[in-house]
Amino acid sequence: MVLPIILTTAGQDASKRLAPATIRTLWPDLTADDVRRYLAAAVRLSQMVNRRLDRLMGSAHRQVVWDAAKSPEEYWFGRFSQGKLDKVRRTFLGITRHLSSPRLEVIGTRASGYDGMAVPLVEKIWLGEPWHTPGLGAGDDDERVLTLVHEAAHICGRFSLVELRRGTGGYGPVVAHSLTSFPWRRRATRHADNYGYYALDVLQRACPI
Repeated sequence: MVLPIILTTAGQDASKRLAPATIRTLWPDLTADDVRRYLAAAVRLSQMVNRRLDRLMGSAHRQVVWDAAKSPEEYWFGRFSQGKLDKVRRTFLGITRHLSSPRLEVIGTRASGYDGMAVPLVEKIWLGEPWHTPGLGAGDDDERVLTLVHEAAHICGRFSLVELRRGTGGYGPVVAHSLTSFPWRRRATRHADNYGYYALDVLQRACPI
């Protein structure tokens, strides 16, 4: 799904322009240039989302579009409110800003306990061994890019107590969607996973398989 974006940012020069972060890894088979390619893809993905949200913000029918059947906005964030739209748009502007910042540091580690890790307001992303070898399957590119969007959402201050559930019980598309069970509340806008899955959903609609 993410492959079209990754291919368009595959060139080293293009990737450095999009993602000038400082990158260090301990993985001989996945170099800093390889990680930068995924980071550049995440920047491109967030830019695509920003264009969609800008169009939505400028539409007189934004609520109808948001609440439409099979809308990615309604599916991942619940029923429309102007406050939700403002928050999601503000978050994705921040995601793009952090992922494309020359101050960003990305560190690939041997840690086995997480795919990625970041804290609010600090432009640093740690990537763990599960990000290095997420499953060796067809969806690995998606997972790697989703993780970078997810961690950038943390840098923007998005954090949900759901993520503290033991094991992986606080993550994944089922958990993320379940946060819209009370559709008028903003629980889903606090979970970083919702931003990652929403971005991939927007891409899938733009580049259907």
